Amino acid sequence: MIPNNSSVNYIKHLTEVFSKFSLEEKLSAYHISLYISLFQIWNMNRFQNPFTVFRSEIMLISRIGSKSTYHRCLCDLEKMGYLIYIPSKNAFVGSKIEIISFDYSSPTSSTDLGHQKEPSSPTGSTEMGQPSPTGGHQKEPIYKHIKHNKHINLTIEQNEFCQAEKSPKKKVKNSSFEVPKLENVVEYFKVKKQSEIEAQKFFNYFESNGWKVGGRTPMKNWQASANNWMLNTGKYQPSLFQTKPDNLHTNQDKDYSIPL
Repeated sequence: MIPNNSSVNYIKHLTEVFSKFSLEEKLSAYHISLYISLFQIWNMNRFQNPFTVFRSEIMLISRIGSKSTYHRCLCDLEKMGYLIYIPSKNAFVGSKIEIISFDYSSPTSSTDLGHQKEPSSPTGSTEMGQPSPTGGHQKEPIYKHIKHNKHINLTIEQNEFCQAEKSPKKKVKNSSFEVPKLENVVEYFKVKKQSEIEAQKFFNYFESNGWKVGGRTPMKNWQASANNWMLNTGKYQPSLFQTKPDNLHTNQDKDYSIPL
């Protein structure tokens, strides 16, 4: 874990960060916006690591509206070596973020930490839990860093969390709906005292568009759709007793030799 460091030169840090951003091919505007938002919170905490963040607050500052985009960018920034993300399992407790310092001039920066050797005891025992000559216990660092502050591995829990965010969500299909057969549709129209031709029209129309209502929504109940079809068809049936209007008002006995 990166130690507390309140003496970060943020100008040198940001200069190095933006220099690295220009070399990252997979970096998007969402990644940069998220990092700047986290840097602002880090700055408000006087560059102390780790610091607590809340997803809703960071999404508001970075103008990221999707939770999946937020988690994906956060995992990407961690894999690129810009920060360390410690998720919280409690919805009321914020997650922890550790910003990796790129202020190489600072003697306590994370780059210098990557080149420092672990202190060895006179007996040469450096395993975690082994007692030192002074009576204390040496702890193995949680995260190991290599050059450019990129840590080697994520924890198992974080790896599974990031992979779950990247995996596409499967669309749930409506398994309760069964496409009717033509004879079933004809029989239903006959019960409703409708013609067989109208039943064939209904069947052919929805068979051609994949049984979708309005062209987009999958059908859930074909009988209900058939009832709507019958109602709409009745609106446009011409009346048998309707007479065509005589728009010309012509007289059959008119003498066309008379000029207008």
